[in-house]
Amino acid sequence: MDEVLSPGQQIKATLEIGEVLELLKTHYGIDTQTVVELDAYDDRNYRVELTSVSVADNPYILDKVPKHGYILKIINSLDSKDTQFYEAQSELLVFLEEKGIVCPIPVKQRDGAYFSTVTLKSGKSHLLRLLIFQPGEILGNLAHVSAALLSNLGSFAATLNLTLQGFSHPGYANRTSLWILQAVTRLRRFVSALKSDSERELVESIVREFEARVLPVHESLDRGIIHGDLNESNVLVGDSKAEISGVIDFGDSHVNCYVFELAVCLCYMITKANDLGMARHVIDGYKSVRPLTAGEREILKVCVCARFAQSLTLGAYSHSREPGNLYLVRDADDKWALLRKLWKTRESRIRSLWGIDGDE
Repeated sequence: MDEVLSPGQQIKATLEIGEVLELLKTHYGIDTQTVVELDAYDDRNYRVELTSVSVADNPYILDKVPKHGYILKIINSLDSKDTQFYEAQSELLVFLEEKGIVCPIPVKQRDGAYFSTVTLKSGKSHLLRLLIFQPGEILGNLAHVSAALLSNLGSFAATLNLTLQGFSHPGYANRTSLWILQAVTRLRRFVSALKSDSERELVESIVREFEARVLPVHESLDRGIIHGDLNESNVLVGDSKAEISGVIDFGDSHVNCYVFELAVCLCYMITKANDLGMARHVIDGYKSVRPLTAGEREILKVCVCARFAQSLTLGAYSHSREPGNLYLVRDADDKWALLRKLWKTRESRIRSLWGIDGDE
């Protein structure tokens, strides 16, 4: 599937809580009044806590009702067209659970399917799926991120990538979206949402550099299935605040080069720490499991900048469409400051700062 979001396109589901409750009862046999909508970009996500379950209507959750409830996801109308991807993602999550990696587990509907496409009262069709909620503290909620935590996140990211080498599914063969890193070139269609000429010029400079240095080589780099969005909201931490206990939201998982996984993670951890130098701890942890090649070290800085550009530009665009959703522009001022500093710092200085200036 190669269709991606176009400016002005409305893809987020429109519905009231009452309709959400109807969907839960009809498709999953779940009767509850405790549903809370969570922050999201293009999908609708709901935390579902149980008051009662009609197990006779859904034998697949008999004796398997999770203590912490579920996450109901109503997928945006664009991604809902790619049903093979959601078949693949469901199987991937089951695979990771079997490998001991904590992640959301898909729940079968009353007919035994992991998802279905439903037509809402709005008249639009959206894919419906339910996942077991994984408890744990979100990394983004921590007041402080330690060097140990960042190192453990880096090693976790590399371990996740290597573990997924044992999984394959045709649903990942052609998966694409506006959020995959090589789609940074498509930001030119959305930069009008940025508020100043200096912001637009910075994004354009990054896009040009990415086109010149990354696009010609990225398909030759080591690659496989990656999570695609290891940000501070998608990582669970343990009680010690230094261990990674799980990972959630595989909606951006796809096949790509492994250095993109690291670059995406670095963008968000630099922001969380508010310090360019803290990236070294993530990189050190990653390298302890999977060493970086010379080609990957060569493009890492521009890849990190590209993710900053994506996050800021698409966040600004989505916020222009949904002004009340401040989640879409969270940390924007800090990100712009960090991106400007990173972009103007010499490549040699960044490689030294991040510990990637020598042989692996």
